[in-house]
Amino acid sequence: MPDIIIVEDNKEIGTLLCDFLRRENYTVSLADTGEKALSIFEQYGAKLLVLDIGLPGLDGFSVCSRIRETSNTHILIASAKTDKE
Repeated sequence: MPDIIIVEDNKEIGTLLCDFLRRENYTVSLADTGEKALSIFEQYGAKLLVLDIGLPGLDGFSVCSRIRETSNTHILIASAKTDKE
């Protein structure tokens, strides 16, 4: 089971986060779409998701809702959105 799943469509940001966390001895998986994130989570689970909201296809809010249907795993929302919503 990965400790953390990074869900980020920006490859540079996702890779940077993964590299940093791996140096801290976390087991990390990277998903660049909501669909891939759900697939990884359903197959392996995770202790934490770092979740971007503005994903192509299935957005971060939908991923969060789907995971909440079956799990109470921790989810950290990381987004570049600037509006209050």
